[in-house]
Amino acid sequence: MSKQSTKSLPSKGSHLRLEDRAKIEYGLNKGHSIRAISREIRKAPSTVMREIQRNNNYTESSGNVCEFLGSCNERHVCGNITCNSVCSKKCRSMCYIHCPAYSKYSCDKLKKPPHVCNGCSRLANKSCDLEHYVYSARDSHNKYRETLKERRNGFDLTLGKLVEINNKVSPLIMQGQSPYHIMRSNELGISLSTLYRLIGSGELDARDIDLAEKVKRKPRSRSRHSSQNTNTRLQEAKVGHMYGDFLKY
Repeated sequence: MSKQSTKSLPSKGSHLRLEDRAKIEYGLNKGHSIRAISREIRKAPSTVMREIQRNNNYTESSGNVCEFLGSCNERHVCGNITCNSVCSKKCRSMCYIHCPAYSKYSCDKLKKPPHVCNGCSRLANKSCDLEHYVYSARDSHNKYRETLKERRNGFDLTLGKLVEINNKVSPLIMQGQSPYHIMRSNELGISLSTLYRLIGSGELDARDIDLAEKVKRKPRSRSRHSSQNTNTRLQEAKVGHMYGDFLKY
């Protein structure tokens, strides 16, 4: 990677592009350091590290990955007392399911930054049965776009959270309780103004018409002459200060 200067970094809060994520994946596959990758895409090392940790893909380990597999001499872990063979040798693929001493082996590569398996030769040869954390630029960018789409819908709530709020709030509003009383009696995880906006936008089963006080309250009246009076005052203030007055002067 080229060692570009980090003096002209982009402004804070600028989003990563697909091109930036592709460079991150390429750098990880080649074994480059986080600082080298950050210089290449002109971002802070902490930004690159958060991106990798937030958007890597996890794959569960397959088969027996016990850390004691090579030295284990356990017998009868499955309960079959007629078998005198060492379980790890005779039933290697199944013994860990019943063994109380089973402990999953953790790869040393994942214990060090950047904590992903990109660039590992065993993963490339498909000879590793351990759990995998792999960073993919395409998958990461798709996750980013989905998150961005959800945050632009007006409410930073998941579908499950919205259903939970609806199940708690709507029946109580139908019974005549106010949103303020419901907020004080239940832990919803949102503010009172957000609850009113959810009701007003039709996101919940309850509607504005179900709010007794809101139906009674008359809409605020605005003076028909307020804008006219404002314009008149502005025109009076400009007397003698127009461009034509300057030319006459």
